[in-house]
Amino acid sequence: FDFLVDHGFLRVGDESGKRKSYKLTKKGQNLLVELQEVTEMIQVPFI
Repeated sequence: FDFLVDHGFLRVGDESGKRKSYKLTKKGQNLLVELQEVTEMIQVPFI
């Protein structure tokens, strides 16, 4: 997850007393949408 944090796609949650958590940034949300669109484009329908 360090790569995603370092590049601004995730941020580390700040909930003290709990294990490390991550939250999507706006940049991360945009990437997720783009990846979902690519997935839809490359899916081959089963015949």
